[in-house]
Amino acid sequence: MDLQGKVAIVAGATRGAGRAIAVTLGEVGATVYCTGRSVRGQSSDLGRTETIEETAEMVTQSGGLGIAVQVDHTEEEQVRALFARIEAEQDGRLDILINDVWGGERPAFYRVGNALLCGARDSGAHLRPRCRAVCRANAEFVGAVGGL
Repeated sequence: MDLQGKVAIVAGATRGAGRAIAVTLGEVGATVYCTGRSVRGQSSDLGRTETIEETAEMVTQSGGLGIAVQVDHTEEEQVRALFARIEAEQDGRLDILINDVWGGERPAFYRVGNALLCGARDSGAHLRPRCRAVCRANAEFVGAVGGL
């Protein structure tokens, strides 16, 4: 599979399945926006040390282009800013979306399938039209059951 020229978001790319998916997309040449809350100098609520910068570097080392973007996917304004950035940087292109966000560290928003768009009951149903409108794309949506 060749994903050269394809643009992906991996929401929840800091560790576990999200990280593995981001790196795998990089191996086949994708540009991958690696999003999450944990960044260098600001570890997770549980003191985990993995960061989105590390994941982005791994994507680039594997052959793609990794771009780290700190996003709390329960904050609608941060999600809007992410899509605006991608629209500007990628000429509105978004081909793949992986949703692997996990809010278990902060139980107040532990709704894995809901987190990307701040409480939407079905992220996929709400995100596809949003991608078309915001990014002028028909993104493939892959939702994960939960983060690792």
